[in-house]
Amino acid sequence: MRTLPKHALIGNIRAIFMMAFFTLVWASCIAWGFGWNNSFAIAYITFFFAYSIWLCVEGIKVNRAVRALPDSPVTEYDKRIRKRFILNFVIEIILIMASSTILANNVIGNSNYIVPVMAVIVGAHFIYLGGLFKMHIHIILGIIMIAVAVASIIFIVHGKWINQSIGICALATTICVTVMNTYLLYFIKAQLKKQ
Repeated sequence: MRTLPKHALIGNIRAIFMMAFFTLVWASCIAWGFGWNNSFAIAYITFFFAYSIWLCVEGIKVNRAVRALPDSPVTEYDKRIRKRFILNFVIEIILIMASSTILANNVIGNSNYIVPVMAVIVGAHFIYLGGLFKMHIHIILGIIMIAVAVASIIFIVHGKWINQSIGICALATTICVTVMNTYLLYFIKAQLKKQ
């Protein structure tokens, strides 16, 4: 593992806070599938809410440690990676907003596809990041998200276990995002030990 400069670590910390928010978004989608009165869904939402708070507290701690590091120059390589990351993130957000709008307004005719389609987009985003940052965990988690989402879409197409498919897709995606969050936090802490 190469040592990352301060500005790259700060970018990773920003990602932790962003992903804490997205963990909550995905956790709420679990209830979309299983229902808000389902004790299973409520337990998972509560767990992921507590996890997101913990992640933010840990993010604040590592942010203080990273900010104390000496500054380092931003290379052309760093600028290129940052530009590609931002472009990928913007494309992801546009695709999610467009697909959600189309599906929510019943242009396609079925809003049940929103969660699995979002999971496919997020999974593709993770796979791209895996290639960009040369991190296999991103690719593995992206493949899992896409596989579960495609299975969910197949069930929805056939009209079978629709709510369960949405809930399981949301749960699998939330778990994958949580694993990524935890790994990213571990990665930053390991980087701090090397500095």
